[in-house]
Amino acid sequence: QAKVICTMPAMLRNEGIAKLYEHLHKAGQLLGQDLPEQATGGASDANLFASFGVPVVCGLGPFMTDIHTFNERLHIPSIEEKTA
Repeated sequence: QAKVICTMPAMLRNEGIAKLYEHLHKAGQLLGQDLPEQATGGASDANLFASFGVPVVCGLGPFMTDIHTFNERLHIPSIEEKTA
């Protein structure tokens, strides 16, 4: 039997998050980076801040696959791309 001891609120897109993303998207374009808006499952500290009305974005790190599994992988070339 599993018992839930903690839940993380969903990070819902709101006006503040949309405005923050637009600024981020424009900055990415100036740097030659495509930063598409995407929704995914999972949770992060961003979810918690967003639940208090703080505009946040999440997922700006390196490209990952199979996150939080035994097969989790980091796409090494994305490190330079995301930090340039």
